[in-house]
Amino acid sequence: MELREIKESEIGKVKELRDYAFRVPASGGEDDFNYWVQNARRLGLFYGEHLLAQVLTYPLSVSILGERFSMGGIAYVASFPEFRNGGLITRLMTESLVRMRDAGQLVSYLSPFSIPFYRRFGYEVFTEKVELEIPSHALPDMGTVPGRVMRLTSKDGTGISVVRELYNRLALTKKKRYDDA
Repeated sequence: MELREIKESEIGKVKELRDYAFRVPASGGEDDFNYWVQNARRLGLFYGEHLLAQVLTYPLSVSILGERFSMGGIAYVASFPEFRNGGLITRLMTESLVRMRDAGQLVSYLSPFSIPFYRRFGYEVFTEKVELEIPSHALPDMGTVPGRVMRLTSKDGTGISVVRELYNRLALTKKKRYDDA
């Protein structure tokens, strides 16, 4: 068994394992998935040419109290069922954490399928997702508000750059509020 980076020519194997393990289409669609898989650090455990398990690490950054940190976003952690409980994911996660540290990614986020499993690697819950459905008639009438709504697209890159610029401006100004408190 060989632990190594998954080559660009092997991305089809990543998709095959993703489709088998998650059985739900990527929320952003195939174009979004293709972008992220191209830009991720792709680690896999192979037996010959067969991909048995994988971990993708996205090169991201996060603002914590106004300070920017390099962040490794863990995604598509999966193995085929016949190889589960054999320590493959533990090997991949351990190697992924080492590579994140070496790359200066001292913060890492993921959306765990099992909180106890990922606690072994130092992860902890810091937020919970709550979904709430409120019918529009139950919301107060705010009247006319200043501003405008614009539809942006990520196809040409402008939508992403506008959102990124707004996020950076707002996230970095939060530090001033904390410092003033």
